[in-house]
Amino acid sequence: MQRDRYSDLVFSEAHVPAGAHFLTIHNVQYQLNLMSQARKAIKEDRYPQFVKDFFHTLYQGDSSRYPQWAVVALKTVGIDLQEK
Repeated sequence: MQRDRYSDLVFSEAHVPAGAHFLTIHNVQYQLNLMSQARKAIKEDRYPQFVKDFFHTLYQGDSSRYPQWAVVALKTVGIDLQEK
């Protein structure tokens, strides 16, 4: 069966928007979960430790990989990422 140019476009690129949608859904769910955990940590008065644990997990325990701007910014609000 021969397809026209429109059909080629629809069939060859149809998966691209779906992938972007799934990635967006994943990212939104990740952010919602992260904010839920942050709110819980605030309510339990353990937010600084939550932030330290988050960075430790995100960077697999390698504090030399922490973005310097984040280290400086968090230190100005009393969260020292370099402190154990």
